[in-house]
Amino acid sequence: MTKEIFTPHAMAKMAMCVALISIGGYIAFPTPFSPVLVTATTLALGITALVLPPKQTAVAILLSLRLSRLWCWELWGYLFFLVAREALGSC
Repeated sequence: MTKEIFTPHAMAKMAMCVALISIGGYIAFPTPFSPVLVTATTLALGITALVLPPKQTAVAILLSLRLSRLWCWELWGYLFFLVAREALGSC
């Protein structure tokens, strides 16, 4: 008997972990001995690894990386479009 990995319940847990990882990037803690901030993403990744089985953890982490990369490229593409439009409009 094979066990399905992507049941609706498991997908809901993966979605919550992806949201937790994504939100963790915006929460930062200053360290007194270094100018580098520590984000809560590390904590979110640990919680994800504890809550989900290994295959689902890998899918959740890869999905959060893909979503963050997609958002980053869309933001930079939009900014590039604005700069190019201003540069071409002033000629």
